[in-house]
Amino acid sequence: MSTTGMPTALIDVLSHLLDGTGSSESWVLNPNDRGLLNSLDSLSAEDASRMPDSGGSSIDAHADHLRYAFELLNAWSRGSDAFKSADYTTSWTRTTVSAAEWAERRAALRRKAYEWRTAIADRPIADTFGLTVIVAAIAHLACVPHRRNPPDRPLPPRPRGDRISSPARIE
Repeated sequence: MSTTGMPTALIDVLSHLLDGTGSSESWVLNPNDRGLLNSLDSLSAEDASRMPDSGGSSIDAHADHLRYAFELLNAWSRGSDAFKSADYTTSWTRTTVSAAEWAERRAALRRKAYEWRTAIADRPIADTFGLTVIVAAIAHLACVPHRRNPPDRPLPPRPRGDRISSPARIE
C-alpha cells in the first residue's frame, strides 16, 4: 500500500472538521456542516461560558483545551518533546470569559489549528509514532459535537437523559 496520498487525506479530514464541508464531499461531518471554528464563532461569550447543569466544563474550556493541544502538537512538529511536561488541567479551570477574551481564544485556536494543518503538510511522516500522533489529534477533534441542523433551523429541546455534556448547542 502506498502512503503518498496520506498527508493530503489527513489534511482534508482536518480541514473538514475545522472549516466545515461543502455539499458534495463530506468525510466526517454532514454535508454543508460549518465545522468547529465557524460554529464557535457563532457563540456569544455568555454561551461559551455556560456550565452544563449536569457538571463538566464550558465550551470555552473545551476550546482552550483544543488550543493547548494544537500548541503542543506544533511544538512537537518542530522537534520539541512538548508532551513530556504538558499540563492539561489549566483549560478545565476556565469558568467565564468576556467577549474580548472569547474572541481572542477563538482566534488563538484558529491560529494554532491552521499552524498544525500546515505542519502536517510540511512534515514527512517518518514513523508509526508520528502517524499515530496525527491521526489521534484529528480523531480527538472529531469528538467535539457539531451542530447537525442548518443555522436557520433551531434544534429541538434536548431530552434530560442526553449524554452530551456541552452546556450550549454550537450553532
